[in-house]
Amino acid sequence: MRILLDISRLISSTRRPAPTGIDRVEHAYAQHFLAHNPARLTFLMSGPFLSMAALPKDLVAALLP
Repeated sequence: MRILLDISRLISSTRRPAPTGIDRVEHAYAQHFLAHNPARLTFLMSGPFLSMAALPKDLVAALLP
């Protein structure tokens, strides 16, 4: 089974001074799945015109503190 995790909100929160509750939960999911199921995980981000794009795991891992 594949795990698709939309981290659009997490990516957009980098411009905010402090993360909101939703941002913190999305961050926790990203860290958990990256640590426990990296082979099954695909990070997604919303793009223009309601499209989705896959993000490289190493790029996302670098963004997660």
